[in-house]
Amino acid sequence: MTWNALLLMGCLVACSCSAPGVGGAKDGGGDGATPDGNIETAPAGDGASDAASPATRALDWVLAALNGGPLTESDVAARFTPGFLAQVPAAQLIAVLQQLSASRPFTLVRLEGPATDRMLVAVVTTSGHQYGRIALSTDAAGRMQSLLLQSAGDLDPALSSWSAIDQAVSSLAPKAHLMAATITDSGCVPTHALGADASLAIGSTFKLWVLAALGQEIGGGAHAWADTLPIADAHKSLPSGVLQNQPAGTPVSLLTLANNMISISDNTAADHLLFFLGRPTIEAMLATTAHHDPALNQPFLSTRDMFNLKLMVTPAEQQAYIVAGVAERRTLLATFDATYDPRTYQGPPWQTPRAIDTLEWFATPADLCNVVRALKTAGDQPATARIHDVLSLNPGIADPSGAFSYVGFKGGSEPGVLNVTWLLQRKADQQWLFFTLTFNDVGNAIDEDQAIYLAGAARALLAAP
Repeated sequence: MTWNALLLMGCLVACSCSAPGVGGAKDGGGDGATPDGNIETAPAGDGASDAASPATRALDWVLAALNGGPLTESDVAARFTPGFLAQVPAAQLIAVLQQLSASRPFTLVRLEGPATDRMLVAVVTTSGHQYGRIALSTDAAGRMQSLLLQSAGDLDPALSSWSAIDQAVSSLAPKAHLMAATITDSGCVPTHALGADASLAIGSTFKLWVLAALGQEIGGGAHAWADTLPIADAHKSLPSGVLQNQPAGTPVSLLTLANNMISISDNTAADHLLFFLGRPTIEAMLATTAHHDPALNQPFLSTRDMFNLKLMVTPAEQQAYIVAGVAERRTLLATFDATYDPRTYQGPPWQTPRAIDTLEWFATPADLCNVVRALKTAGDQPATARIHDVLSLNPGIADPSGAFSYVGFKGGSEPGVLNVTWLLQRKADQQWLFFTLTFNDVGNAIDEDQAIYLAGAARALLAAP
């Protein structure tokens, strides 16, 4: 596990925090202010913090641990509150810190923003010259009650321009696209783009179209957020998510399904909504939102379909599906669904790309901006205002500088695929913005650490008008 990999898991904290989600997607990172000129640095964990406040003593301990210092459960138990340890047991914390120490040395750059005796945010760099933040707070006795570790690409002076972002993005994967745009009443107006015509695999970001279709049905009065669906074994999928663990028949509201589908990329939630609304309804939403080629996503796959196609079917069955027409594909999906259950998969771990150029959900940056704009518009309406809440439960990357008054997010990933997509409202001028970044590699897994780091750096460029 590396510095950024912690973010892909979530945040390490015993009070509230914005934890990245991404089942189909692994999402996270840090974001905020730009660096401030001349900075004095000191080796982390070696007297870098001389003040005797509880917060600086806690920071010294964290930095020493990240730099390979000895760790014992008794020491951790003495330095963290019982509330923290109830959520992050000492053994788990030690394992995370030891794995992160592979990126040592961690060097303290400065403290960021106002600090108190019991709370601070420190900016650090790693051996790979990546920036990160350590945010912590203590109780009156000096025990840590929260600890948040975040990468901070937004602070990297080497990534402070679009030209630098483009170069770094292009070097990370054979295929990539990105686009920043303003969202207006008439459409999406790109302000910067790279590979804008490329239609790439986007992983779980497909769930934005499911949410858009749900919003359309609720906005039209056909359904209500409080309506419930019973969990069905036939629509249980593999994680990410938690609803696959619910007993069949458990009633779950449409709002809860939407929240889980977006905030933690719950695959079982997505599949229940997809089949509740109907595959044709989702496919029609592609056309409604001006997808450049809706046929690319027909039949519109459920996550269970995808797992069957990539993990369960025989090579011959997979190839038959790839070369089939849409009507035959629909028949094959029904056959596979009746034959296979991906929850029974016993094969090797899925660690390398599998047919990402033929078996996936596909979109260009403009396609993604169009569906995000549709969701923004739906969220502005009273009946579907909840859409704004759903999208903002997980910001993907934190906004510690408060550059945005609204952050909506969805991401997606599988080996060889990573996408992050945002709906943003800039605080400085209240302008609504869109940003997406996608990487595809048919031969190798994406370096998700670096991808998330670049995403944080790129999104930070939208903070100022």
